[in-house]
Amino acid sequence: MLLTYNRSDFRSFCNTPLYYDVKFAPTEHRITLDYPVFGLDMTLEGIDRISQYVDAVYEEQRWLMQFPRTFVIDALRSFHPRYEAEYFNLKEIVELQL
Repeated sequence: MLLTYNRSDFRSFCNTPLYYDVKFAPTEHRITLDYPVFGLDMTLEGIDRISQYVDAVYEEQRWLMQFPRTFVIDALRSFHPRYEAEYFNLKEIVELQL
């Protein structure tokens, strides 16, 4: 169960490797990493930052998968009726419901 707010944001994130220049600009990344995740080392750059971000999102998804999808959706809706249009950390919202 991968929950995303905006599928086009997710698709553009998946295309990131197409624009990453390992040879001439390895410390740059051209994505905004808008989805809020916690515990990131903001001093990292380039692929290291992207890798850390992807790992954090993956771990959050693993944690969320222990709950029924309907529970997660209900928690999000009770937090904000237009949750799909906003950028909230899903784990933080679900934790409020526990």
